[in-house]
Amino acid sequence: MMAAGRLLLGLALSVLLGGAAQASSRPAASTQANSGHGAPTADIRILSARTYARDRVYYLDATARLRLDGKLENALNNGVSLTLSYDIRVVHPGPWWWFNNTVAAVHQRYRLRYRPLSQRYQVDNLNTGISSSYATLDGALAHIERLRRFPVLDQSLLPKGKVVVAEVRLHVDAADLPLPLRVRAYFNSAWRPSSAWYQCAFR
Repeated sequence: MMAAGRLLLGLALSVLLGGAAQASSRPAASTQANSGHGAPTADIRILSARTYARDRVYYLDATARLRLDGKLENALNNGVSLTLSYDIRVVHPGPWWWFNNTVAAVHQRYRLRYRPLSQRYQVDNLNTGISSSYATLDGALAHIERLRRFPVLDQSLLPKGKVVVAEVRLHVDAADLPLPLRVRAYFNSAWRPSSAWYQCAFR
C-alpha cells in the first residue's frame, strides 16, 4: 500500500517537472505566468456577500479575491483545467455548529483553462454553459471574482419564524484535477485552496 502511494506521488512529481519543462519551451504561456501571479501561496477570500429577494426568489451577490499560486498557475498554463466552485448553503444555526440545520445547498462552478493557440484564458460557466475569453489571467480571475444574481432559494422553502443565514465559500475543486495531481492534492492542501466560509443574513 505504501509502495503504491509512493508510485502515485512519483507520477504526480513527474507531471509537475514535465510541465515546467514544457513551460520553458512555450514563451507565450510563460509571459502570461509572469503577469503579477505566481505567489508562494494562493489567496482566496470572500470579501462581501449579500442576499435579497426578487419575485419570491432569494438571490446572492458575492465578491471574492482570487489569486493562484505558482504551482496552480504553472499547471494551468500547461494544459490543466481548474474547476473553481462557489459553495452556498442556507443554514438554520443551532446552539453549536454541529447542530446547524442545512436548509439548502447550491453551487456555482466555473472551469478555467488556457488556450495556447489563441494565447487566451477561457472561463466556462458550468451551470449555464456560457463561455468567456480573456487576454490575461487577471481578466479571467476577475470574471470569477464577481458572482451576481445567483438564485439560492425559493421564498416558499424558507423556514417560517426561524433565523437563517447564507454561507458562501470559493475553492479550487480538486476532484476535477488529473489523477496524479488529485493524489497530490489529497496530501497537500495547496492544490485545493479555499476561502473561509463567509456568513450573511437573509434579508
